Amino acid sequence: MKGQGSRTLRILLTGFVALNFALGCGLGIGAVIRGAPSLWRIAELFFDFALCGLMLTRAPALLKSQP
Repeated sequence: MKGQGSRTLRILLTGFVALNFALGCGLGIGAVIRGAPSLWRIAELFFDFALCGLMLTRAPALLKSQP
């Protein structure tokens, strides 16, 4: 990612991934403590958002590796 604002975008995406991962872990621990299966679905949603953010951050490197 080159150009103006690329560093800011990278920082925002990293924060997005870290925040969603932390929320997913927190809700997962809360689901275990409370024994509430409904919290697992919400925790998995946050993990899915984190994985989506990781794919977006890795997209430029993955596109460059194509022959």
